[in-house]
Amino acid sequence: MTDGDARAMARGAITFCSEVDDAGGRPGSGMAQLSAVRDGVPVARLGWEVCEDLGGLRGPVGVIGEYEVEDSAAGVALLREAQRRCVALGAVRVIGPMDGSTWQRYRFALGVGESARGAGQAPFLLEPWNSPDRIVEFEGAGFRAVTFYESRLTTEFTRPGAEALANRVARAGVTVSSLSPHRLETTLAEVWPLCRDAFSGAPYYRDIDFQRFRALHLGLLTQMDPEFVLLARSAEGRLLAFVLAYPDTVGGPPPTLRRIILKTLAVTPDCPTRGVGTHLSDEIHRRAQLRGFGCVIHALMHEGNPTLRISHLHHSTLFRRYALFEWTP
Repeated sequence: MTDGDARAMARGAITFCSEVDDAGGRPGSGMAQLSAVRDGVPVARLGWEVCEDLGGLRGPVGVIGEYEVEDSAAGVALLREAQRRCVALGAVRVIGPMDGSTWQRYRFALGVGESARGAGQAPFLLEPWNSPDRIVEFEGAGFRAVTFYESRLTTEFTRPGAEALANRVARAGVTVSSLSPHRLETTLAEVWPLCRDAFSGAPYYRDIDFQRFRALHLGLLTQMDPEFVLLARSAEGRLLAFVLAYPDTVGGPPPTLRRIILKTLAVTPDCPTRGVGTHLSDEIHRRAQLRGFGCVIHALMHEGNPTLRISHLHHSTLFRRYALFEWTP
């Protein structure tokens, strides 16, 4: 027994309470719910499940997410209990935090002490944000960071070659249009297969059905500025690429630090015209500059993602890193 475990026992024994989240909790999660209770009061909770369909991983995988804690010692005990239950169902590894799939909330932000809340580093809208204690708790339960992501920031809105690329894409018959607020349902139905094809090869990818995709994104799109949600189509009208960006509304930074968040860039794998994704990124930067924004944040890119190359074209600098954690029996 560790000193931390001894102190936890002195405060009262921890018991575990489980139930199935039939309502889904956050849209589409469907994870089993597990709580740590001390003296009749819930002090930590999480969702967990075992699946066999996470991209790049062999064998059954335990997934832990929806992690909320008021007592760190109870959090560590709860994580260990979830690990035990995952292994009992055949899991050969457990990953987290992930609220069911990469379509939903996942990853811990690294280096997020109070110093990171300054105007230049304040968390942006939809960015993962967590107390450093959450990472300490995962590490206390034996997890280690295995996959890394980063967000990058640029104040360079134009880049050499952007105009030439725009001309070449136009000559190929590709057109770019903004999101129509009156066609949200149609747009979602069209974007859905494009995103599945574009992201299915990503690490830890897990498929969801269209209804879950719709539940996760319809409300979000209704709040977006249509000028920063762009669709690229071929001369025949086929959707080739999609980009979702939005003005940041978190933290109230000074006007010179107003931020556009470039969140999602998806290009169909068999796109016949090279550079369409880069062109959409260029267009987001151009519109951000015209609207008087101070910078663009390229958000939440996997360390091996091609979008990092596009980010570097704008001489971006590191804004923040994130990690997904793994534990093996």
